[in-house]
Amino acid sequence: MKEFFKILGVIGVAGVFGLLFALMVLAAAAESREWEKFKAEHSCRVTGKMDGDMNVGYGVSTSGNVVTTINTTPDKTGWTCDDGVTYWK
Repeated sequence: MKEFFKILGVIGVAGVFGLLFALMVLAAAAESREWEKFKAEHSCRVTGKMDGDMNVGYGVSTSGNVVTTINTTPDKTGWTCDDGVTYWK
């Protein structure tokens, strides 16, 4: 019986993570649709491009260990719209 509850717990945790992942994918898709609609309604045009970057840092953690961090930023496109604002996406 103990093994059953262990398996049930694993399935429950996997289900929660699966649900959270699905919600994140749906939210990203909704945001993309909203941007496409806004872009069409406000006559947005490409006015710039920015390459992504990768930064490497070194330091010491709070426990005293030496750590290496790697941070990345994605490529971005600048869109100027008829409201006079430039949006970077």
